[in-house]
Amino acid sequence: MRTIDASFVTLVAEDVPPRYVSLATNEVLPMPTTVSARVAYSLDLLTTMRGISWYSDRRWDFTPSSVIALQAPLRKMSRAQFARSMAGWWITWYLIVDVVDTLVKAIPVDPLSQYGISQGLSPSLQLVATVCLCIWTQMALICEFILMAFIFVGVLGVCAPHSWVPMFNAPLASASLAEFWGKRWHHIFRRCFDRMMLPFIPFSPPSKPTASANGNGKSHANGNGSSESTPLRPLPTSTSSTTSALIRATGAFALSTLLHLIIMNRIPPSPKYPDPYQGFWDISILAFFLAQPVGILLDSLFTSTLSPKSQSSIGFSRIWAWAWLLWTSRWWADAWMRKGLWDLGEKPLVWSPLRGMLWGDWTADRVPPLFS
Repeated sequence: MRTIDASFVTLVAEDVPPRYVSLATNEVLPMPTTVSARVAYSLDLLTTMRGISWYSDRRWDFTPSSVIALQAPLRKMSRAQFARSMAGWWITWYLIVDVVDTLVKAIPVDPLSQYGISQGLSPSLQLVATVCLCIWTQMALICEFILMAFIFVGVLGVCAPHSWVPMFNAPLASASLAEFWGKRWHHIFRRCFDRMMLPFIPFSPPSKPTASANGNGKSHANGNGSSESTPLRPLPTSTSSTTSALIRATGAFALSTLLHLIIMNRIPPSPKYPDPYQGFWDISILAFFLAQPVGILLDSLFTSTLSPKSQSSIGFSRIWAWAWLLWTSRWWADAWMRKGLWDLGEKPLVWSPLRGMLWGDWTADRVPPLFS
C-alpha cells in the first residue's frame, strides 16, 4: 500500500512530487539531481509513514503539524538524554503491560462460548477486558518502538532523537471519535489509508506551488505541508466535504479491516475455544472496524444540532467516543480470545515482576483467579 501511495496516488492526485523541507530554515529544498541522491530520495519517501526523513536536517513537506510539534522538544535533546528517557519509559511500559497481561489472563472466560467476552462475561468484566485490550494494544506497539529508538539513537547513534517521534499523541485526551482515530491513535497507516481513497473522490486539478518573492522558486512550507500562498501538497477538493470525509473514513477503515483480517488469519485458532469463523472473514473483526465510521457519522449528526464548540457538544462527543470504543471493542476482544492471545501459554513477557512479587511466579507461568 505504501508503494501504491508513493507512486500511483501521487501521479493521479498531485502534479508536484513530494519535497524536502529544511528544519533549520523551513524552506523547500531542491530536488535531487544525481542518481545516488535520487535513489536515496526514493527509499526515504518509500519508508516514511509520517513525513519524518532519515536525514536529521529535513522533513517531508507533507509532515502533519502534530508530528512537527512533537519533534520540537526532541530536537533539544542529546542522544544520551534521549536514550535515558527511552530506557525509563520502556521500563514503565513493561510494568504496565505486566499488569494488563495479568488481568486479562485472570478473567474467567467460558471455553465453550463462541463470544467469550461480549456475551460470556458480566458488564463489569467486559469493561475490564476492553480497557485492558486498548491499553495492551498501545503498550505493545510502544514497547517495540521505544526499544528500536533506544538502539538506533542511543546505541548505534545513526539517528537523531527527533527522527523518533512518539507513535501516539495522547489518545486519552481525545475529544471525539474522529479525533481519536484521526489525530490521537498511532500514525503508522493513517496517511497511507487516507491517500488510498483520493482516487475515488471527485477533485479539481491541483495548483502549482507559488514561487516566493525572491524569485528563486522556493516556497515556505508550514506544518500542514502547504506553502504560505497556494498549497504545495494539494489535496482533492471534493464537491461535498461531508461526502468526501465519509468516503475517506469508510475507505480507510475498510483497508484497516482487511489488514487486520490478514494478520489475524495468520494466527491459528486456539484449540481451547470454539471458532465459528474458520475462514478468512471473521465477523467480530468486521464488526469492530466497520462500526467505527458509523460511530463517527452518528457523532457528527448529533453534534450538528448543537452549537459548534459548545460545552455540551464537546462533552457529548467525548462521552460518545469512549462509550462507542469500549462497547465495540468487546467484539475485537472476542477475536483475540478465539485466537488464544490471552491464554497462559501466550507469554509476551519473559519475566513478570508483578506475579513474582505477589505469588512468586517470576516466569509468568500461572495466574491465580482474581475474578469470581
